[in-house]
Amino acid sequence: MNSPQWIWCEEDVNKVHQYGCFRREFTLDRKTRGKLMISVNWDFIAYLNGAEVGRGQFPDYADQKTYTEIDLGYVPAGEHVLSVLVYNGGYDFSASLKAPAGLWAKLAFGEYEIPTDALWKCCLHPAFASGVMPMRSAQLGFTTSYDARLEEDLTALNYDDLRWSSASINAAYKPKLSQRPLSPIPLGKRVESRVDRSGWLRRDVACGTFAEMVSADQYSFISSSKCKVEHRILQPPEPFNGACLIYDFGKEYVGFIEVELFAKDGTVIDISHGEHLDDGIVRAKLGDRNFTDRYVCRDGWNTYHLPFSRVGARYLQLNLTNMTGDVEIAYAGIRKWDLPLPEPSAFECDYPMASRLREVGLHTLRMCMHDHYEDCPWREQALYAYDSRNQMTFGYYAWGNYDFAAASLDLLGRGLGDDGHLNLCAPTHRSIVIPAFSYVWVSALYEHYLYSGSDALLRKFKQQLKKIVTCALALMDSSLGLFRLSRSGHDWNFYEWVDGLDGGMHGGLEAGRPSPGEVILPHNLYIYEMLCSYARIMEVLGEHSGAKQMNQVLNGFGTALEQYFWSEHDGCYQTRRASEYNFHEHTQYMMLAFNLVPNARVGQVVEALCSEKLTKLSLSPQLYMLKGLLKQSMSEQAYATNMINRIYEGMLEKGASTFWETEEGSSSFGGAGSLCHAWSSIHVYYYGAYVLGVRPLEAGFRKFEVKPYTGSMSFAKGTVPTPSGSIHVKWQKNADDDVDLEIRYPSDLVPNVCMYEGAKIGHVSARSYKPASATYC
Repeated sequence: MNSPQWIWCEEDVNKVHQYGCFRREFTLDRKTRGKLMISVNWDFIAYLNGAEVGRGQFPDYADQKTYTEIDLGYVPAGEHVLSVLVYNGGYDFSASLKAPAGLWAKLAFGEYEIPTDALWKCCLHPAFASGVMPMRSAQLGFTTSYDARLEEDLTALNYDDLRWSSASINAAYKPKLSQRPLSPIPLGKRVESRVDRSGWLRRDVACGTFAEMVSADQYSFISSSKCKVEHRILQPPEPFNGACLIYDFGKEYVGFIEVELFAKDGTVIDISHGEHLDDGIVRAKLGDRNFTDRYVCRDGWNTYHLPFSRVGARYLQLNLTNMTGDVEIAYAGIRKWDLPLPEPSAFECDYPMASRLREVGLHTLRMCMHDHYEDCPWREQALYAYDSRNQMTFGYYAWGNYDFAAASLDLLGRGLGDDGHLNLCAPTHRSIVIPAFSYVWVSALYEHYLYSGSDALLRKFKQQLKKIVTCALALMDSSLGLFRLSRSGHDWNFYEWVDGLDGGMHGGLEAGRPSPGEVILPHNLYIYEMLCSYARIMEVLGEHSGAKQMNQVLNGFGTALEQYFWSEHDGCYQTRRASEYNFHEHTQYMMLAFNLVPNARVGQVVEALCSEKLTKLSLSPQLYMLKGLLKQSMSEQAYATNMINRIYEGMLEKGASTFWETEEGSSSFGGAGSLCHAWSSIHVYYYGAYVLGVRPLEAGFRKFEVKPYTGSMSFAKGTVPTPSGSIHVKWQKNADDDVDLEIRYPSDLVPNVCMYEGAKIGHVSARSYKPASATYC
């Protein structure tokens, strides 16, 4: 039997935005269990005899492909057809990488195998518009146009494919293949949706992108009864020439748009999705982003599932034009596409908002976890090292998620360049890099080892780790004992979205940009954190002498860093020696978190932070704030917890169903602020790591700390997942205001109980148990 070959519908595999249809008929002489192995560039849906059996290519690099193995179950004797719809964008986006269009597959029924070859029939899908289309965003790819009047039942067993061509073989394309690291995501149920508002529209502008047309439409929203009789949309009265309905799902979901409706031939539906209705309608057009797709109806009942374009949204807007009769809508919404996850860890306390904060944090995390972590499902869906480091840290306290975190870390690590920096996103090509994100990846690798107990990633990426550290060490100015910025032209020295730390982005790339070769505090701090992690990694890998040398470097580095950036006049640390934006909370928190502030200066730094005279911290680096302040006195601990409660409770008061990218919400970034961004799910981590107080001291929690932060609470209980099973913690303040503590933990783990300054331990009950099993995604 020949091996599978990469095939496509035509010889040119480099065209953009193509939907390829493939069919392979076969006959079984007996009932046999079957499986399908499949890999594509970019995405696929597979059908057996017209029924979907699997979908979803794992994101990967063009030279290192993964295949999905799909269990077909027992297939009866007789004639069958496997059909595959393959989408290839053919362009570089931040969440997808340009690659030659192609399908590689093998059907296996015992010893009987059917590989992809020239016997497969194929064509380009007639109903999808191919070629260059307006972009949804630079991260997400092209918008979609589908004309149902041209569709055929291409996946049916009895479909006549005689006019289809034989597949073309791309013999030159020979990527390495391995099985995908995570199981495919199953297609879920439709979300419930309701009409939020409806009315008439007048469209005078019928050119430009679909999103531009929707944005230019003139609306008159009226009571639903005048526009809509139950589910029937009536013909618009003069002077209107269309209708508009906006559906609300109640909270943000991620999945695939679906509509089911009865319409006349040629009725046009422009479908826009978004996270809010701040403009009164869905914000369909935003700069060069277009959040609108088009569907043209055939006569009668239409059921449309928009494939491949996964969306994150709370609202769906339908703009109906070219109506020659009434339209009856049975459904408009999203079919969920959620990563299967176990039940999250438990938590309960007597702080009134805790349950809601954690619930929304967990939902936000779920909406940003699919094949890998992603920054926001609405606007980007891209994998960044900084964002994902936060997400996996939070996820360790929710589900364990060690394998899922490993897949994202692995994907990021495969994008390392000769300059010792990762690609900005993965998988993608680089135009710019963020050095701090590469340094954070090293720390995230060590943290994964600490939480999971697995050193597999450390060993796999041993050379890449060495490359990153070596390139960073080359930036050291020996006369200062500090690190200068690279002189590379494609470094974006970004640390967070505030003036002075955004690499100049707020005022344009040049305004406020640090100078090449400059010595700045955040760059040095992220290198310091990386080198601390690398020293520990070297110990894990048995390189004890190298670890010792690295610790010696760190000792001198930390001292030089503290002395060089200290400002006695301001009682805190300068971001840069001379800059308009010279003092930031971000860097002060990092200095405290890394224990770099001498005891004599801690009070001054804390006073500066609590005075709020520094540039405020945004949401992404709040981990450092907790780590820096919760080791201080009770007043600073309260300041930290009050801060995160105030910010996120403020979002809930404004109706948030997921936590936002920034405190400002949708108004950030010129109206592009995401309302679902999992770097903001910090309460999931805070309640497990601080209120319950469980943190690993040795790999896999073999030794773990229980150090509960009580604050203003009098009671808390919950669980923290580990590779060995869950740790159960319950604490209660007694009549003397001491903390009575109960701990149950897997028998192969060892607890270490301690308390914060100002709190006293009362009665402690610590018992081990032998878990039946422990499975985490």
